Amino acid sequence: MIVKIDSQVVTGQVEKEYTAREPKLIKYLSVVRNLERRFEGFTLKHIPRLENAEADELAKDVANNLPLPPNTFYQILKSLATTETSKALKHILHLQNEDWRKAITEFLEGKTTEEDEAKAARIQARARNYTIIDGVLYKKGVVQPLLKCISQNEGIELL
Repeated sequence: MIVKIDSQVVTGQVEKEYTAREPKLIKYLSVVRNLERRFEGFTLKHIPRLENAEADELAKDVANNLPLPPNTFYQILKSLATTETSKALKHILHLQNEDWRKAITEFLEGKTTEEDEAKAARIQARARNYTIIDGVLYKKGVVQPLLKCISQNEGIELL
């Protein structure tokens, strides 16, 4: 997840360049630390206020109930995230455009088109532990049975 923000202080605190000293900011930083563990990658990028016209337009569109671009989401917070951290953690919105199994499946089927050698090597290393049987992806183990690989949505349904 990449979060673009116009506050250099908040960016510095989250990216561990600055230390939070104000009690209110320390609480918010704690919530952010709990949330960032839920993502494979989490980065805050400082955008100077003069360059955040895109964010201003999105905020105006939300305020005026106008349609938003695809893959854009927002949530209206009814309470401070620091007052009920557990509720804040439960309201994380996940956007997933691509099934996690796609790259592995394509590699095993010989359909990879990775131009980046480092990325191709990572996929090749990951794919070693997988096999496809009758069009279904399975994870191999040395002393365990084959494990059927399911999508994130199927996993949520099973839980």
